[in-house]
Amino acid sequence: MTHDTFHLMGEGILPYRTNQATQTLEALPQGDFVRNLRGDLVFLGAQGGHKYKSTVQGFDPHPPTFGSLMCGQKVIVYAMERLLESASGPGVHLTRPPVPESLFGMNAQGNTIPVILEENGWVRVDNWEQDTGIYLSYCPVLTMMITGFSLGKSGNTQQPLWTMTLEEV
Repeated sequence: MTHDTFHLMGEGILPYRTNQATQTLEALPQGDFVRNLRGDLVFLGAQGGHKYKSTVQGFDPHPPTFGSLMCGQKVIVYAMERLLESASGPGVHLTRPPVPESLFGMNAQGNTIPVILEENGWVRVDNWEQDTGIYLSYCPVLTMMITGFSLGKSGNTQQPLWTMTLEEV
């Protein structure tokens, strides 16, 4: 099950999708790293969940409607990159909603196992056993803010090359 299409939606922009793009997801720290008097590295911030920064590069001859986009604009992104979360029980609530049809489960050996996404956002793992590791892999749906974008040409091919940077809100 692969999901290799980038989707971008938002108020006032034409919905956009392409499979001619690359995407990175980078975890943003929710605090600062500092050194104490002994020189040990210490993290001062919230432990646990984090937000993502994303860079998308497109090679599609039809880029997003850049004339309609603004820095600071909130958009919904169907990410191409996958997240992996462990299932701690037969019912699990994912940290972010999954892109439709991108969710699958696997055991510690890497074998695919059946999982069901319920309407309330919970994932049901039918064959969950406490002694075995169960992992859920999915592409997340992210609410993000555009922090920058650029449009250009790629060499002599005259094919547009565009880049967009976003941060999760």
